[in-house]
Amino acid sequence: MNRQLCCFIVAAGKGERLMPITAHIPKPLLPITGKPLLQTLLEKIFMLKPDAVGLNTHHLSAKVIEWINSSSLSERVRVFNEPILLDTGGALKNASSMLSHGIFLVHNGDIITDIDLQNIVEYHISSSNMATLAVHDCKQFNNVVISPEGSYVGIKGRFNAQNGSRCVAFTGIAVYNSEFLKYIPEGVSSVIDAWAAATADGQKIQTLDCTGCSWTDIGTPSSYAASVARELSASGETLFISSSSTGCEYTTINGLAAIEHRTVIEQGVSLENCIVLSDTFVKSGSYRNCILVQDKMVDLEQGCFSMPVAPDGVLIGSGGSDRRYYRITRENESKVLMICAADDPDFDRHIKYTEFFTKHKIPVPAFLGYGPKPWSAFFEDVGDTSLYSWMKCIRNEQAIEEMYKKVLDIAASIHSIDIAEAGVISRVFDYDHLIWETSYFLERFARDYCGIALDDEAALRKEFAALAEKADSFRKTVIHRDFQSQNIMIKDNEPRVIDFQGARIGPSGYDIASMLWDPYVQLTDALRSRLLEYYLSIRKAADSSFDADEFNESLIFCRLQRHMQALGAYAFLSEVQGKKYFQKHMPACLKMLHEESMSVRFQYPGLFELVSEIMKKFKSKAGNCQLEG
Repeated sequence: MNRQLCCFIVAAGKGERLMPITAHIPKPLLPITGKPLLQTLLEKIFMLKPDAVGLNTHHLSAKVIEWINSSSLSERVRVFNEPILLDTGGALKNASSMLSHGIFLVHNGDIITDIDLQNIVEYHISSSNMATLAVHDCKQFNNVVISPEGSYVGIKGRFNAQNGSRCVAFTGIAVYNSEFLKYIPEGVSSVIDAWAAATADGQKIQTLDCTGCSWTDIGTPSSYAASVARELSASGETLFISSSSTGCEYTTINGLAAIEHRTVIEQGVSLENCIVLSDTFVKSGSYRNCILVQDKMVDLEQGCFSMPVAPDGVLIGSGGSDRRYYRITRENESKVLMICAADDPDFDRHIKYTEFFTKHKIPVPAFLGYGPKPWSAFFEDVGDTSLYSWMKCIRNEQAIEEMYKKVLDIAASIHSIDIAEAGVISRVFDYDHLIWETSYFLERFARDYCGIALDDEAALRKEFAALAEKADSFRKTVIHRDFQSQNIMIKDNEPRVIDFQGARIGPSGYDIASMLWDPYVQLTDALRSRLLEYYLSIRKAADSSFDADEFNESLIFCRLQRHMQALGAYAFLSEVQGKKYFQKHMPACLKMLHEESMSVRFQYPGLFELVSEIMKKFKSKAGNCQLEG
């Protein structure tokens, strides 16, 4: 980029449509799962490597300035305070000392979008435009009249549309030549008037169509809440909880929730589809579909802060399954509707295994009957709090240990079922399946995701065959096969097991490896050791034939298998199915696999070398992300 580029964020507005929220928090500092909107926007703008960045302030300006000064941005952002609001044009004129050189990009401070700013800047530079306006087709806001060639004509209501013209919406993003400033008078003025003045003077104002890009104006409580819900969904989460908040451990949470910085929650609070904003004290009670800010509660439109609402109900869950689950609520009672693809073999398995585990007193959601469509069924609703989400709240280690002991009680009960009574669970987790797991890891993660070129694949596959043969040699029991924190739901402080249709006959160490060495939730070594000893004691009590020494020997092989399978799954889900949020679990999983491969490096040297190389490649691919776990 040869021309000097400045960037300016319009951030002074009062946010009147967001009152009473913006009585306490300026709109640019509204958090999206812990990160202020202004921070996200500045990070995006700094990727352009601008020569200067500025923003205007007015409403609660002291809070915006305090945030900037307390961040690492204080030396890189220039603040133009407006004692009197100058409107969108006057704001630019007031910043002319910074904007009067080269070109400048203007970005509204209350929008969330993935529009490519670099593309807009480059388009403007390559054109003869005085101004380039980023527009899109957004029916709710379409009021900018443009010609068939995309030239700016005027604003709907101020201008009589001509043949061939159409209306689009201004995204709040534009690039200007510095000469544009001469069309803005001193004092209060709208940039729309400057567009008109420049056009009347024969200057070219062109639009760039960005239709198809995501774009949200967070100007209302509902649109703000929807933005938070989309961010949670995009990251594969149902709950954001700030580490500086207190009281979450005593809170019942359903649906989606975002609990921001320095909140205090009393005991006896229930939240469902709620945002609790910073510095809010939440009194005992039930809160649903609302934003809590200071001592105020702002009601939200039904469904704007929840999983997408479909004809079948409210979509729930965020895992890797292709099945769909919907919450159906009638007269304050709810149940879950599962819809599978036609001929999905897991549909029948889910129902049969539910009956089987219920018979053996394993706490699984009850089967309530077949649904209204083919390949659908109703199950008991066990809420939205998984063990993974439950662990997001700050809890003392004793509470964590007690909950995990309850989970291990379930595991021991599953593993103690007499195989002779498990005829419905006919599939065996054997050598062939174990070989499939390591091949999945090799192809999906090592080769496709990390770009590893194998020097001696035959030797490596020989090691994998030996690993599979060893893991297959241990005593087999009924196992869940995906016994990890996202498949344990917590309701009334008791764990319930879900997603068990993949149950098999296999080594019980695989389930324990999945739970105690879970990439989703990292336990301390001391806690893990105590929990393992607890599991061994209850297995011995339930099954006199249980061999603790053999089980302990099996763990390292089960852990190797499990972590390779998980990394293969994360790569497939993120790269093939587009669920990029699974990438965030890769570092912890890879770290554990590296430690495990190191402990058996003399037995499986090829695996150790491969994982060590992946560590280097992955670190580079992930942008030098930390692998410390």
